[in-house]
Amino acid sequence: MTEKTDTPDLHALMETALREQWQNGDGKALLYAVRDALAWNRPVPDWAREAFITSVDDVVQERVRSWDQAFGAPFEKGKHLKEGRTHDEIACYLTGQRILSEDKKMKTDKGLFEAIAEFLNVSPSYAERRYYDGKRRLEPYLNI
Repeated sequence: MTEKTDTPDLHALMETALREQWQNGDGKALLYAVRDALAWNRPVPDWAREAFITSVDDVVQERVRSWDQAFGAPFEKGKHLKEGRTHDEIACYLTGQRILSEDKKMKTDKGLFEAIAEFLNVSPSYAERRYYDGKRRLEPYLNI
């Protein structure tokens, strides 16, 4: 498995996207921000730390009735699962770019998708599909 070290530009891009999604009401974005910081051995962003603590306190102190009220329902009523794959697309692409930046011998091939799959706990074929979907989604922002 690839050692988890720092790649600031990719993390900054992901953090900015997640913060924007959270500010627009996507509670899962907060959970992804905390998860990604922990997975990459990075500090949890201040906004995510404060929002996470507030949300947990809201449940524990019974200001809300459920975890879904604190963090948002995992899926909105009537929402197709395909719409929820945006996070996976971005995560697979950014994880792939991170691995490529750390291992100069790595190519965008089966080995990369296996490394992404291992890190994100998904199948290599899923990682490959989401990697290319994420690349298409992020192209306008990355000048690629």
